[in-house]
Amino acid sequence: MSGPPPTRLVFISQLRALPLHSKVRFLGCVTHYDVKRGRLCVEHKRRSPSSTNPTSNDDTTVLVDIYHLLDAIKADDLEVGAWLNVFGYVRSEAQANLKESLDGQIYVEATMIVNAGAIRIGEYEQTVCDMQEIDRSVARPF
Repeated sequence: MSGPPPTRLVFISQLRALPLHSKVRFLGCVTHYDVKRGRLCVEHKRRSPSSTNPTSNDDTTVLVDIYHLLDAIKADDLEVGAWLNVFGYVRSEAQANLKESLDGQIYVEATMIVNAGAIRIGEYEQTVCDMQEIDRSVARPF
């Protein structure tokens, strides 16, 4: 019996390496909200050099389409500085149906957004690394 592919828990910096249509979950901090287009810009930067995230030096920003989720999102989740768990699919610029170019920016179509609340970023990063290592050890594709 087969079902839909599982969601991959990833760091924002790993999104670029994933194939289109990958189902993902990642943590990001809101840096901008485009009201007209219903899009969030999120990033995940570590300010500490002792980060457990192996790709922590990557300053990737992700454009997240939340247009079809607007009636379910709270205003607090759209504020700059809010940490969000984003569930969605990696999409291409063409699928984004955009008139302007994304200039290589990663685009994710969100299916669900959950506020992360008061999260301990270092512990979260270590947990993601540990989970990805377990997936590799049991031969689950990353």
